[in-house]
This record gives sequence, structure tokens and C-alpha cells, in this order.
Amino acid sequence: MTLFKLVSFLAGYVVVIVRGSSPERLINMASTRGIWLWNIKWVNQESIMASIRLSGLRPLRHIARETGCRFSIEHRLGLPFFISKMRRRKTMVAGAVLFLALLYMLSSFVWLIDVTGNTTVKDSQILKVARQAGLSVGVLKWNLDTAGVEEAIQDNLSKVSWAGVSVKGTRVIVEIVEKKMPPEGVDHNPAHIVARKEGLLKEILVLKGHPAVEEGQTVSKGQVLISGVIPPPELNEETDPPQSSEEDGKLTGEGQSQYVHAQGIVRARVWYDGYSEVPLVEKITRRTGAEVSRIRIKIGDKEIILSGPEKIPFKEYEPSIHTKRLPAWRNINIPVEINTERYVELKSFRVQRTLTQARDIALKNALKDAKKRIPENAPIVNRKVERVEAGHGGANVAGVNVVRVKVTIETIEEIGIEKTFKP
Repeated sequence: MTLFKLVSFLAGYVVVIVRGSSPERLINMASTRGIWLWNIKWVNQESIMASIRLSGLRPLRHIARETGCRFSIEHRLGLPFFISKMRRRKTMVAGAVLFLALLYMLSSFVWLIDVTGNTTVKDSQILKVARQAGLSVGVLKWNLDTAGVEEAIQDNLSKVSWAGVSVKGTRVIVEIVEKKMPPEGVDHNPAHIVARKEGLLKEILVLKGHPAVEEGQTVSKGQVLISGVIPPPELNEETDPPQSSEEDGKLTGEGQSQYVHAQGIVRARVWYDGYSEVPLVEKITRRTGAEVSRIRIKIGDKEIILSGPEKIPFKEYEPSIHTKRLPAWRNINIPVEINTERYVELKSFRVQRTLTQARDIALKNALKDAKKRIPENAPIVNRKVERVEAGHGGANVAGVNVVRVKVTIETIEEIGIEKTFKP
């Protein structure tokens, strides 16, 4: 059916309305003589609408005479009629051709350049080198030497190991692969590894230097864990004297201590305490949402209310006052100031908690208090909670019953930090 429609469009066809006493007789005679009609439907009792190709239009006239019918053309469709219409509208055809030519010409230029894959090298640096190599917005695509641009980027930017330039429509994509820069040279200045905080040593691995502590030992902040001073080996007749090495450290002399930049891993168990107490009965103040504002001007000792109430209509409120003073004139202070005041109503009410509610809140606050001092990536290996039942008074709340909770969190952390020293 699709092929039939395509052939009909190329050959051209018309939609006709057949009128007469027996239009169905015309349809039957046309069918027997090989004239193809389709989309046949009744318009009324004496009229039928149908589609017919141009080649069958002349034979249909003879059949119409024989059957006493007449027909009229309602629509002319297909390629021949379209071409005929375009011949009469030369200006529109010329405009369409011009538009297509302009569209083709515009699509021949580069209008967008995207740079991907770069992290350390800036887009502006890459685009500058690419522009020098002939790639810029507005350049003709067929004048673009992509291989030359790739080579220029690799030659002029030392941090780029590979560059690829691809053209997709009016867009050019510059793909960058950056070089992995080698790590900076190792510091050979003498240094110890010391403890940055107190803890109980769990593991010590010496890569360079001399161990100053043992596993299971409690250390304090600043204590040397791995010493950068290596004591001299015990010399005998079969032992060669130590040799100085610029890579490993400095030797003060034959049979003397060697100074190195200590390296190693020191992990320790570290404990953090958190404490919180929550009253069973507490007075809480909250904003109600009501507020008033007023503006006062003060001249010397006198005050004048420019707008707002004379008295604050709230029993409890939270004030916010913004003061502006007139600037001094010739070193003379002008005693005039304008106060913009805002008062937000507060309402106090009593909150009564059960022991369970108070314990839960105190535990949450104590954990928060302890965790705020724990390093972000430190694994928590143990947690100890010490609950104290409601009592009279407290560190922060006096004269009321409170629930106190103490939490101790144990972590495993790398506690070693480098500390240089002079031999």
C-alpha cells in the first residue's frame, strides 16, 4: 500500500466527486476497464467521492458520458501539481534554494569548541594553542587540519600526553589526556615521626629510622615514635664501618649516629569522651511569629518615636536594634542617631520528659560531642556508654533533676606526623 501511494504521488492524482442517478454504475464500469479508483465514499444519495490517477482521468470522461453522470475535480495532488505550482511561484522557490544554500554554508563552519578530559591544564591554554594551529570559532571545517592541531597541543603543552580533535557537525571536540606527573622528590632532611595525640600503640611499621616505642605502649602528644637518629652498629673486626649515603641520610663520622628522614606507619587506639546532661523538666522559649517594628530618633537626651508603638506589646520578646549616627562635620560630633528596632514575641513553656526520653536525648548529644573531635576517616571500633540516673543538680543545671550520659568512643588512627630536627 505504501508503494501504491508513492507511485500515485509521483504520477499525480485527483479527488473527484461523481454526480448522477447511478454513480455506482460509473464506478463498476471504470473498474472493469482497468481504471483504478480508491478512497471511495458516498457524499450523499446521488454523489460519490473517489481518488483517481491523472492517467485515468480521460477514460473516466467517456464512461461518465455513457452512464449519464458528470464529475468535478475537488483536489489536485501529487508531484506534477506541486511542480506546476512552484513554476508559478519562482520567488518562493528562489528563496527556498537560497535558504538551503545559506544553511549549507553555515553548517560548513565551526561554531562550538568543547574541551574534555583536562583537570590541571586550563581550557584557555588549550584553546590558545589550538587557535594558533588554526582551530577557532568561525573557521571552515574543510580548512581545519585536525592532525596539526593535535600535534601542536602535544608539542606546546608539556602536561598533555595525548590530544584528539574530532568534528561533529558544527561542533569540534578536543579530547585531552594529561600526563601523570611523578611525585616530588623525597625530603632527605632529618626528621622524627612524633605522636600528634595520646594513644595506645597497636601497630608500628618502621620504613626508615629507629623505633623509639613498642606496640602496647601508651604514648603522649609530641612523643617520638620513630626516631630519625639511627644509633651506630656495634663494630668488630668482621664488621665494616658504616658508609655515608646521601639517599639514606647523613653520617656524622665513622661509628657515629646516622641522621635520616624517618618514615613509617604508626597506628594507635585513641579514645574520645562525650558528655551531656538533659533536665527532666525544662523551660523552653520559642518565637511565636508575631513581631513589631518601630523607628526612633534620638537627639541628645531626647527621643522621638517616628513610627511604631510606644510600648512593646509583648511580655517576652527578642529585640534587634540597628543604629545609624550622623557623620561628624568638621570634627564636630552631631548627637543625632536613628534607631530601627524589631521586636519578636517569645513564649516560654515547660517541657517535661520521661527518663527514657531524657536518656535518648542525652545519649544523642553526648555522641555528637565526642564525634566532632574524631577525624573523618577514623574507624570506630568500640563505644562505651555510661548512664547516670536522674539526680539533683548538675554541672550546668542546678536545682533540677537531670539525666547525665557519658560516652567513650574508641578508634584506630594513624597518629604519626613528621617533625624535622637539626643534628
